[in-house]
Amino acid sequence: MPYLDALVNEMLRLYPTISTTARLFAKPVELTTSRGPVTIPAGAHLYSSIYLRHRDERIWDPM
Repeated sequence: MPYLDALVNEMLRLYPTISTTARLFAKPVELTTSRGPVTIPAGAHLYSSIYLRHRDERIWDPM
């Protein structure tokens, strides 16, 4: 049943059961970006869209 498994996985990628996720930083984190370093303080919230990430053409081939 590999085709059914692939179908279900692709369906869940395009239509996830939850659309966003949130995380709370326990300690400060420094990120390196194209604009220079960015420090995220402890106690900050990070919200990420699973729906948009699963449609990002830099990661997935366009449909």
